[in-house]
Amino acid sequence: MPSAHRLRAPHGPPGSLSVPDTKTPDHHVCRPLTDFVPRTDTKTEAFGRWIVSVQGTKSKSGGDTLPMHAPIDAAALHALQAPFKELYRDDPDEAVVSVSARADWRDPGVTTSVDAWSGRVRAGLHRATGGDGYDACSGDMLLEAVLACAGVTMRSVATSMGLTIRRAELDAEAEFDARGTLGIDRDAPVGITPITITATLDTDATDEELARLAKSTERYCVVGQTLSTPPTLTIRRATR
Repeated sequence: MPSAHRLRAPHGPPGSLSVPDTKTPDHHVCRPLTDFVPRTDTKTEAFGRWIVSVQGTKSKSGGDTLPMHAPIDAAALHALQAPFKELYRDDPDEAVVSVSARADWRDPGVTTSVDAWSGRVRAGLHRATGGDGYDACSGDMLLEAVLACAGVTMRSVATSMGLTIRRAELDAEAEFDARGTLGIDRDAPVGITPITITATLDTDATDEELARLAKSTERYCVVGQTLSTPPTLTIRRATR
């Protein structure tokens, strides 16, 4: 049985970060940032389904990690969100928020161009299914969305809990069996599974606090919770 293909976020080979390829202004393509050196864990604990890894702030090369700007404190966050919470308690209908995404087939090949927040992203076939690697992988894009939501949620929860986080790095990994999407084996799963979120934190928080942080992040991460419900797909004929 062939091994499953591993997906990582950001897009790139294991142990790499990614940056936009400025040579292709037509669309957004990511390339690996090869001078990144993985860091060494000093302590690792697993809390719930997500892994929270507590480690030092130095890389193997001895350099500092990316600086983290101090978030607002718990009181400021409470003051920021209090009016919204009051509004939604009084009128639950106001809490129903619409989100959307747009895409089309403007580019050649087996691709779909998505109008993302940071610009147009051209997604295409994964290398494992015939792609050439020059287009974004939608699986990586999914992990990036989960990672973004988990990171914002975790930072919000940590702020509310009054935890001091000096450094934070988040990583998402998953696998998929290419036989499923290629229709080779009906018993092979089509989806990406399982998704592992790893948060590497430089903090003095206790194990109990980290367990609570992980549990609350899982509970309140909108994108993460959404993955338990498959999307509804509708195909409509365009009006000529």
